[in-house]
Formats: sequence, C-alpha cells, structure tokens
Amino acid sequence: KPMINGTNVTLNDAIFHFRELLKNNNQGHINGLSSDQQTIQSVLNFAEKKKYSINHMHDEQINNFFFPFQKFGSSLSSFNELKNRSDLLIFVNIEENLLCKTFLSRLGWKTKKMKNCFFILNQTQKKNCRFKTLKLSNLNMINLLNNLKTLHEIDKMVESKNTKYFFDIFYKSKYPVFILNSANINQYLTVSIFNFIKNINKKKSVKIFNLLGADNSGGFINSCVSKTGYPNAVNFTENGAEYEPDQLKTVKLKKYIDLQIYFSNFRKTPCVNFFNKNVLIGHPNSENKEKFDIFIPTVTPGIDGRGLIVRSDGIGVIKLEKVIDSNYFTTSYILNQIS
Repeated sequence: KPMINGTNVTLNDAIFHFRELLKNNNQGHINGLSSDQQTIQSVLNFAEKKKYSINHMHDEQINNFFFPFQKFGSSLSSFNELKNRSDLLIFVNIEENLLCKTFLSRLGWKTKKMKNCFFILNQTQKKNCRFKTLKLSNLNMINLLNNLKTLHEIDKMVESKNTKYFFDIFYKSKYPVFILNSANINQYLTVSIFNFIKNINKKKSVKIFNLLGADNSGGFINSCVSKTGYPNAVNFTENGAEYEPDQLKTVKLKKYIDLQIYFSNFRKTPCVNFFNKNVLIGHPNSENKEKFDIFIPTVTPGIDGRGLIVRSDGIGVIKLEKVIDSNYFTTSYILNQIS
C-alpha cells in the first residue's frame, strides 16, 4: 500500500499529500530513474514543468564516461560490430569473474578465440585466469597507453611476457576494442584512454564499447539527450535546460534544497542520500520505504507491466513483456494524477 511517514494510506491520500508537498516546495531534485523509457519520459516532462533538477542514480559513472567523451570524442562500437569484426577485446579494470555470462553467450565466440582475443588490464591478477592479464596500477596503465601511442618501449615498468605479448597483438589486430566499466575507473585513467584513442586513430582504428547500461542508465542518457541535448545532470530553469554535472550531486543539493523525489521501478534497494523531505515512487517491495515521507508503489515493467529499455551500447532496445496482473498503476498515471 502507499505510505505517509510509514503509515499505510489510500492512493488518493498519498497523491493529495504529494500535491501539498509540491505546493510548499518551489525547488526540488529528482533522482533514481531505474525505470523504463515511458517512465523516464514522463519524469523528464514532470521535471521540466516543475523547473526541478534531475539526475540518474549512476551519475558518477555517466560523468566519468562523458567528460572525456565530450572533450576528446571517440569512435564507439556497437555490440554487433564487436561480435562480428573485433579481433581484440581489451577489458580495463574488469575482472574475469565479473564478465557477464549473457555478454559471453551472446558474443558466441569459441573458447579458443576468447583466449586469443581477450586481454584484461587490471590492478589485481587472479590465479588460474583463463585469459591473458596484465596486472598494472592505474598510473602504470596510463604509462602503458602513452608508450603504445608513441610506439616506444615501456619505461619505468617491469617488462613481462604478457606486456610484450600485449604490444605485439595490439599492433597486429585489425579491430581492437576497449571495454571499460567507468564505474571502476578513476577519471584520470578514463581521460587517458580517450586521449590515447584520439591520437592512435590517426594511425590505427581503435574503438570503445560503452558499458553504460545498469538500471537502464543508457535509456536515461538516450531520453535526456533527445530532450535537452545533455546526457544527464540537467537543471530545468526559466531559461531552459542547464547542464551541471559537477553541481547536481545529492551531497551538495541537500544543503539548500528540501525536497527529493526518487523514482525506482526496477531496483528495490535504492541507494538514497536523504534530503529533508523525500518521496519514493516505484518498486512495491522497496526496502526502507517507511523512512520516506511519501511512498507510492507502481507497476514494474517486465513483471506486471510492459516496457522498453535501451541496450548498454545505446543502439538497440529490449522489450519487457508483462508476466502477471496486478492492481498497481504506472508511474506515468501517478504523475498525471498529481498534475
């Protein structure tokens, strides 16, 4: 059931209380957005109407990728290109046991090809790893990229058979692709990778495969760019949408904004940095829902509702089918009732 301060109430009561909360707060911040495309579009329209700021729960990961992407540009690879054309996949700070089984199965490569074409650059090196691995600190990874770019020998690094092997297969490869999880890479290394690719592409074509996809962050980026021209961290004002990736962080915003509205249809364990007033709209089984001033449960796309999400490479979409019936309403319906 919907809740107000941890007490079960009717949906009408929750909506009425929400309206009153909106009337008393000219400023507000919207966060979360672990949701399908229809919900994200509705929330973006709501944020624009109320002149609120909006960001995704994985804002740090998005910022870490798009800051160097906006500065240096890059050539991105789709999953189909990676699957059918690539002869070298370079995983940066992604351990072997964290390689998604779905990713490997859809890649469809034989074990021999994966052993020959997979190369992991990581700060930790596990025993009995199936693939070639270079154990390097972030600083040494940057040095490695600099030496690759200038075609010089590695300096201030201990050379190993794997290092020489990596140099050799990198320059022999025809379609190398860097796969990075920007959540696990500091910004200095991300910037170095994009800078390296910008320079090396003058001599050799190198691609990046984008792993921004958790909690449909790829879908949020897609919708946010379509509406505002910016990938995330947008503040809607009287003068239009303003891009503020460094300012729209909850740690900063909670100091001068009272109201936070958190949307999370897929994730039932939202990581929330609480403001003075907090509203949660989303997963019926959300944990700690009683801690919110208002909680409104909604349909979960892929379970009791249909929906679309965007693939992590930002090119294709995945359709979520309805499996069971329920009495919950969609987030779009709730926002229409509030309006």
